[in-house]
Amino acid sequence: MIKERIWNVYNLLVVRYLSKKSKLQTSEWRIDNNDEFIQFSNWIDKSVTYKLNPIVIESSNKKHKWVGAQFYHGEIFAVPNDETRVLHYDTNVNYIENIRSGLFKWTGGCVWNDAIYCFPRTASSFLKINGNNIKEIPLTIEYGEEHHYSGVCTKDGIVYQPPRNTNHILKTDLKTGISTKIDIVDEKYNIFFRYCGSIIHPNGLIYFFPERNNQVIRLDPNTDKWDFIGKKVSTMCFDAKIGIDGNIYGFSAYNRGVMKIDVIHNTVQMLHEEISPGAYGTKYGVDGCLYSVPGDGNAIYKYNIENNKIEVFFNLNDKSKAKYAGGCTRINGTIVCISATENSILCLAPDKELDIPKEIFDFFFVDCY
Repeated sequence: MIKERIWNVYNLLVVRYLSKKSKLQTSEWRIDNNDEFIQFSNWIDKSVTYKLNPIVIESSNKKHKWVGAQFYHGEIFAVPNDETRVLHYDTNVNYIENIRSGLFKWTGGCVWNDAIYCFPRTASSFLKINGNNIKEIPLTIEYGEEHHYSGVCTKDGIVYQPPRNTNHILKTDLKTGISTKIDIVDEKYNIFFRYCGSIIHPNGLIYFFPERNNQVIRLDPNTDKWDFIGKKVSTMCFDAKIGIDGNIYGFSAYNRGVMKIDVIHNTVQMLHEEISPGAYGTKYGVDGCLYSVPGDGNAIYKYNIENNKIEVFFNLNDKSKAKYAGGCTRINGTIVCISATENSILCLAPDKELDIPKEIFDFFFVDCY
């Protein structure tokens, strides 16, 4: 107990030192000068309602089958976590076979340069999917265990991944395949971090969300400089979205409430701690509201940012763990939750036929988890 307390104090002092040492110089960003937010606010249809439609898939003995998915050329490709297959869904469900076995290999991904890249978690490689063609792209850094979790990809094909039991952010250039470390602490301190989600904001900065009792990290991809912002918080947020007010929101997986990052005042807090979302993802609806992906949670929650109202959208009456993990949104507004332990895909379909304009889709609806 005494050793643990000494270690915790040591961690605290090192992180405080780094927090004071590193501060980003950033220009002020204003939502009222941003055309995309104005366009989205005018486009959303608040009269839309969603209906739930489970789609049964082939049973699998893998514990955590897929985590995250990408919408690509009108079709959905799910990222293999424990699975040895990519789940491929258009009008029917089928599979792309022959992926090596292992636990927690890849989590989340992106579409870049006309291909899908699955982000390494325990793997020391990206998984590249181009149609039915699949190959692994080795990292130039070797890892022997779980090392990073999900990530984001810039327009230039630079992937940034938050640490998972490591001391650094992993940066990989998809054009060259070269990976580099952005140290949070020097290796000599023997301190490791667990962050569990990230997002690129229109202000040009990348935000990384801490699992437990740590600060949000923001990073400038133009310089790779970073700093801590806000108070220490336990977000356990795997996936977040940019709200129509310009701030960042995400349902928590294992803690209570909804994470909010105020990008103007650089504050972080958990809202609506009266609920335990159990969410493995946060997805936008075409009504401008956010919907939770039910992981451990027994319900899909709906959060209206404008009036700060949260409600149970649908009660699954299912208390099993890790039911669905991440997913994506189709161009027609359908939210697709991908199976982790369930033998179904969960679709939330709008009651109107519509197409999301590409500029709005790319800005608000594209997923990395």
